[in-house]
Amino acid sequence: MKPSPLHSVLFFLPDELSETTVYNIVIGFLCILLGFSLVAIYRRIKYGSSFSVLEGMKGPANTTDQAIAEMQSQSADLQTMYDKIKFAADAQKNRIDSNTQTLTKIINQAQSSTNAKINTDDPSKTEIPKIVVNN
Repeated sequence: MKPSPLHSVLFFLPDELSETTVYNIVIGFLCILLGFSLVAIYRRIKYGSSFSVLEGMKGPANTTDQAIAEMQSQSADLQTMYDKIKFAADAQKNRIDSNTQTLTKIINQAQSSTNAKINTDDPSKTEIPKIVVNN
């Protein structure tokens, strides 16, 4: 049997293969390579990315950039909402503290002027002092 012209290139194949089998293997390999090339070209045209399709078959770079930008926008919106809520909560706490101080001052003034012991937990339970009037 005369060695095939591809025998030197395809040295890993045994000598018993017929020439048509070798050509079929080569044709199959070229078809696979052609299919991969067509898929790579299709993805490059569809997504318009430069060489990212060939480097690990990544998705389009624009989609990830848009997703990152959208996530940053949402994060900024959440931070703004948090700041507004925190400001409102702090303002409410300050009003409560101010009202507490004002109420404490009023209770202290009432105690000093009437000599009554005001129940600070529930002012409605404070005993009203009795005034003794002598004739």
